[in-house]
Amino acid sequence: GFMGYYPDIIFPKLAEVRRRLMPQVETAYYLRLFRGPPVGALYRKYPDPWQVLRALPGGTFDVLAEYDQQVPPLQDQVFQVLQRAGPAPVMPQDVAQTEQDKSLA
Repeated sequence: GFMGYYPDIIFPKLAEVRRRLMPQVETAYYLRLFRGPPVGALYRKYPDPWQVLRALPGGTFDVLAEYDQQVPPLQDQVFQVLQRAGPAPVMPQDVAQTEQDKSLA
């Protein structure tokens, strides 16, 4: 985290500044990846809501849930949303690509 690698006991004045400043800071962008399965992410672009995203084939994402709150949802909440959604659906072009890959082998 921000300034988290300076031990408070060694840098007490810096720790005090951090304690006063950090509650006033609003995160503009946030991205946390979850390796899955299914692969997903927790994303936020201020002032939009928090979004739980599931990775889709082709590098796109599917929005599974939104949270309109200041703090991010708990990791367990994100895992539950991803688990309920299951793996990303297979797109027709992915099936065609898989068949093409088999024919080249």
